[in-house]
Amino acid sequence: MLIAKEQGRYIRELLVNNIKYMKALDKQVGGDHYKKMLIQVVEFCHKNNIRYMEGSVIKYIVRWRDKNGIEDLEKAKHYIELIIEMEKDNKKLDETLFPPTNISKSYAIKVPSSLGVRYGQDNDSNQIG
Repeated sequence: MLIAKEQGRYIRELLVNNIKYMKALDKQVGGDHYKKMLIQVVEFCHKNNIRYMEGSVIKYIVRWRDKNGIEDLEKAKHYIELIIEMEKDNKKLDETLFPPTNISKSYAIKVPSSLGVRYGQDNDSNQIG
């Protein structure tokens, strides 16, 4: 009887230690659609510095057959539409805040001749232009 108790205690310690040191990638809450993959989406996105919305597109595309079907494809499509819309808005904002400029050569910078470097349209000038 004592041997069985000791074995039971040993088995419990093994289980507790294994659960304590289980990696987060080794478990999945709510199914096994990611664990079936050679590399999980979260691991792929982390190693490739993929942003949240792009990662969501990947997530929905790779799981659609095993989880929510067409609904997941719609979610992926929605994230793609969000990315496109936000990028277009960012471009418009950038163009408003930072319009393209034409810097003319008339704004040349004077460089002291003591620097020994001469730039410009002619080699005798001491201007950067």
